[in-house]
Amino acid sequence: MPWQYGQLSSLVCQLDKPVGTSFGDVEFYQARLSGVTGEVLEPAVGTGRVLVPLLQQGLRVRGYDSSAHMLRICRHNCAARGLDPVLFEADMVTFSDPGAYAAVVIPAGSFALVTGHERAAAALRNIRESLAPGGRLIVDVEPPQLPAGPAPLRHWWDGDDLLTLTGTPESTP
Repeated sequence: MPWQYGQLSSLVCQLDKPVGTSFGDVEFYQARLSGVTGEVLEPAVGTGRVLVPLLQQGLRVRGYDSSAHMLRICRHNCAARGLDPVLFEADMVTFSDPGAYAAVVIPAGSFALVTGHERAAAALRNIRESLAPGGRLIVDVEPPQLPAGPAPLRHWWDGDDLLTLTGTPESTP
């Protein structure tokens, strides 16, 4: 069964990370999407924390989410800023729009909400199919499981790309 954000978890997401909040990720996506002239898709758009600044930058971004509650908040956040993007309810595992997008951006570890190998593989196939030839896929993935205990923030430069690894200790019952 897919993960579902209900009304309370959607509200907490909005309060914890409102539009305008960036951890350097929004600027990262903006830089990686520089020069994209076609439509951009943001699956698992949530409250619009990333979508709104991309739209304000002038990109043509559509978003979807499997949560009607998240979409309601996202629509409100967009309308409050005079934005009216195409937003719709869909799931990464089943949604496909062949060749429609110049880029697909899945920020904030949202791809981790797709559980199970078969479901993740189906989602990636659909996303690839939705990209136009030469399209860009930018996915923020969770780091591998790290040992318990405090882990220092680590950075590496790979050409112009900054790679960052963070770790959060697992809690034990």
